Amino acid sequence: MRFSINIPNFGDFADPRNVATVAAAAEESGWDGLFVWDHVHYRGYSGRPFGDAWMLLTAAVLATSRIRVGTLLTPVARYRPQQLARQVATLDNLSGGRVVFAAGLGGPVEDEYGSFGDSTDRRVLAERLDEGLELLGRFWTGEAVDHHGRHYQARNVSLQPATVQRPRPPVWIGGFWPNRPPMRRAARWDGAVPLFKNALHGYPPDREDVRELITYVCGHRQGDTQRPFDLVVGGATPADAAKAKDVIGPLRDAGATWLRNRAGARPLAGTAHRRRRRPRDGADGAGSGDGRCSVRDARRLPLTRRGAARAGTGRRWGPASPAVPKTFVILSWAGRRSAHLRGRGVDSVHKGVGGSPAPLWPGNRSLLNRDLSVGSGSSVEVSRHHRRATWERRGEV
Repeated sequence: MRFSINIPNFGDFADPRNVATVAAAAEESGWDGLFVWDHVHYRGYSGRPFGDAWMLLTAAVLATSRIRVGTLLTPVARYRPQQLARQVATLDNLSGGRVVFAAGLGGPVEDEYGSFGDSTDRRVLAERLDEGLELLGRFWTGEAVDHHGRHYQARNVSLQPATVQRPRPPVWIGGFWPNRPPMRRAARWDGAVPLFKNALHGYPPDREDVRELITYVCGHRQGDTQRPFDLVVGGATPADAAKAKDVIGPLRDAGATWLRNRAGARPLAGTAHRRRRRPRDGADGAGSGDGRCSVRDARRLPLTRRGAARAGTGRRWGPASPAVPKTFVILSWAGRRSAHLRGRGVDSVHKGVGGSPAPLWPGNRSLLNRDLSVGSGSSVEVSRHHRRATWERRGEV
């Protein structure tokens, strides 16, 4: 069984530098993959910055050499097939053949399509998805393509370079289970990434539901059972190894081949300084993870206080003081000089830009126990309990 980290393409992860940092940390810690959401508009997260998924993955590829990368998932009907084929092929060549392409209708449909005047008819979008997938597979060969379909045309077109992986990168199909049409579509390709209606993001599905899905997909493989097929399920692994094994073991036995851990949510209580390791599914215990995307080597660097405020703590820290405040911790990841603050009860965070602080996050309690990326050597201003203090990083990694 393989394990991946799944991150959104908005908020803190809209910054390619943050994604590169997470990717490098994931590879260093033994994870097998990093997958990024592919949203262009999502009203539920309006007001947050969104990054282009393929730009974010490019940053991840340049920071790694081993792990698989891809989107989870790409709404094919939202793209022009020739543009998407070129992006995927370029990334596959850049990564040396490490791309996985996950596809589906995407959503919310009204946001991703309707907001831009596109069709929101799911039947039409499904037709474009199927026709687009067929065309992508042909484009990725690098051979001349003639296609005259209901939604797309290609007249003697050859897109070079071809993908490194032949005949193409693995194609996974997403959808909600127990909806049957998406899983019949998945049976024609290389894997399924289902969302189970009785297991929301971050919660593992029931073993019997996984077995039912596998049985259904295998029944529609049309005799092509020798070709590898991946089943990617979601679920957070507990910190306790025995409990993690209880999560992973039944899913693996039911037929799951990948477990994707969703990052970006609030970390579990008491895990602020743990190093996030890839879970293990061997007999010696099934993982040491805490169910979130953390990093390698939570090495604490000295802090110096600038300004008279004490951030509500009533304590002072000098440049060489070992008493690092528990509410603010600076980490180093894989030798990359990127400072990260962890704060409790943080009201707002500002980053020094040209001598005047610029807001990075609005004042709200959602910052509780989050990792706040501020950049190497930057000074940051943290407002906590209506008192303000400025901290800067000191020392070398």
